[in-house]
Amino acid sequence: MSMDVEYEVNETCNVAGLLPGTDKQDEAVVFSAHWDHFGYSIPDEKGDSIYNGAADNGSGMAAVLLLAKKYSELPERPRRSMFFLIPTLEESGLFGSEYYCGHPVFPMEKTAACINFDCIAPEPLTRDVVVLGGGKCELDRHITACAGAQGRYVVFNNDNSDGWFFRSDHFNFVKKGVPAVVIEYGTDLVDPSHPNKYPRSLWYHKPSDEYREDWVLDGTIAHINMMFGVGLSVANAENRPAWY
Repeated sequence: MSMDVEYEVNETCNVAGLLPGTDKQDEAVVFSAHWDHFGYSIPDEKGDSIYNGAADNGSGMAAVLLLAKKYSELPERPRRSMFFLIPTLEESGLFGSEYYCGHPVFPMEKTAACINFDCIAPEPLTRDVVVLGGGKCELDRHITACAGAQGRYVVFNNDNSDGWFFRSDHFNFVKKGVPAVVIEYGTDLVDPSHPNKYPRSLWYHKPSDEYREDWVLDGTIAHINMMFGVGLSVANAENRPAWY
């Protein structure tokens, strides 16, 4: 058998920012969200060929930037450093985060947790917070406490039949021993008359992944605020989270 293959070599980059901690600044909590998407491809039925990636993963990047701003405005910095990582090439095989985990700013054994954001908007507000990969590490108690502070409850989803736990950047941290979970949105709507008007099936990996004025963001904001609390709790805890 023979085949003709064309290829090109390109150079791309990860982007990162650091907020140094106080007495545990050699340890870090990592917040990540990939910046890459698919660029452009064959035009759809409307002639649109640009994959804007507004939800996947502009929403995740916006969350990381918002958290960086919120942590930087605290009157007292967290004990551990806060590291904000925007990796590339997630869509091509998690290569940006794989490179970072092989060449980390903070050693993996000094990385307390990875909190990853992927496709977090648009979402309506729900009473339940679904944790994929929960029940495996001490991040559970931080998430449960912060969800409870919002009047929400946690559901551990251990059905990984769609492989989602292995398909975003946090998984490269898990392979290096860093605790991480994936937060999914629930189904217990606070306002049943206010469902998600922009279901994932309409935009996922399509040119139609564009920002719209009718995006529902109250669940997204609750998610970001909850993870702000989780990150702060982990950063200020005496011990790093451990795997069970």
